[in-house]
Amino acid sequence: MNNAPIVEVEDLAASYDGTTYVLYGLSFVIRRNEVVYVLGPNGGGKSTLFKVLIGSLPPVRGTVRLFGKPLKTFKDWRRIGYLPQVVRESIPEIPASVGELLASSSSSASDLSPEEALELMGFDDVDGVMKRRLTDLSGGQLQRVMIGLALINKPELLLLDEPTVHMDTPGMMSLMDVMRRLSLEMDTTIMLATHEISVIPTSTTRVLCINRYHYYDGTIGELVNSETLCKIYGFHTKLIDHGHG
Repeated sequence: MNNAPIVEVEDLAASYDGTTYVLYGLSFVIRRNEVVYVLGPNGGGKSTLFKVLIGSLPPVRGTVRLFGKPLKTFKDWRRIGYLPQVVRESIPEIPASVGELLASSSSSASDLSPEEALELMGFDDVDGVMKRRLTDLSGGQLQRVMIGLALINKPELLLLDEPTVHMDTPGMMSLMDVMRRLSLEMDTTIMLATHEISVIPTSTTRVLCINRYHYYDGTIGELVNSETLCKIYGFHTKLIDHGHG
């Protein structure tokens, strides 16, 4: 089904210590081919939500279904690509090259090749980048490589936690173009978490706002014309049109 639910969350509560809720009462459904921005301040629970969705943090309460299956019984993790928030600390300090890292995650003939992943992420000198050590990359380059790593298995659901960190404006625009292509050409469902409203394209059709609780679910245009942002951040914010539609 083209409109099949990919992520179903109902009355979700999450905690790291069992007593203090980081998320409470979240409910939403994300369907195939949607590109959804998860917006909220630092510490608002965006990363925690993604940790629940990848199975690393069991919910305290509520239900989560992935591709129609309960989270507890879901096993087909190749269908999900994930970029954690703190990329530099997420990889070991070993002298591995970009090519070695990407090749180590490719286990099927249907996967993207390392070269295809880098080309998709906008690298021009693919052969040169393949030979570079991870520790020699700039923050923005490493971020793009790690997004390419998340794409290697051609995931049906892509979770990107603060992917624009360390990226300049051209890099951000390139990423938004990649996301559009994945959604339109590969039916990829994408959830992108950010604390900066300025990185969200003005053409975005769906934004989820969370700050422990679920505050908003709608278009970016309606969001910036409401008082929701003030409630979440404690002050008024402004949407900046970067021109990436």
